[in-house]
Amino acid sequence: MPDQIVDGDLRIDNISSHATGTYQSRKGSIIINQKVDDHSNVRLVAAKDVRIGEKIDQHSQAEIDAGGSVSIGQKIDQHSVALITSRSGNVSIGEKIDQHSWARIFVPNGNLNIGQGVDQHSYLHYQARSGSVGHVDGGSTVDSNMSVGWDPSESGPTS
Repeated sequence: MPDQIVDGDLRIDNISSHATGTYQSRKGSIIINQKVDDHSNVRLVAAKDVRIGEKIDQHSQAEIDAGGSVSIGQKIDQHSVALITSRSGNVSIGEKIDQHSWARIFVPNGNLNIGQGVDQHSYLHYQARSGSVGHVDGGSTVDSNMSVGWDPSESGPTS
């Protein structure tokens, strides 16, 4: 799918499987009703909020840069990589960062909330004013020090 760049809100029902591209709202929000489907590699940039109704599906890579808050209704699914920045809002992941996933979340002016936690063999590095991460499963790493070395190509998932 070609890049989508708009001035107002960008509303998408679903980003399909194996999608590659940039989705940008220069002055508004990005709302994805369902999910970033499996094996996708996308960049979401919004002046305001980014909302994903369901999840970043398995084996996907997503870079999210929001002027406001970021909300993912369910999870960052297994074997995915997510780089999330919320410049002036909060980040909320309803369920979890699922097994064998990598996430780097930067919320300098807000709160991070991950409902169920971080599942087995996953990595989370974050910086936030406050954080609630839920349960951290065995074999997983959670660190609030963003200066810790982190290289997802080292032993993490590949697309």
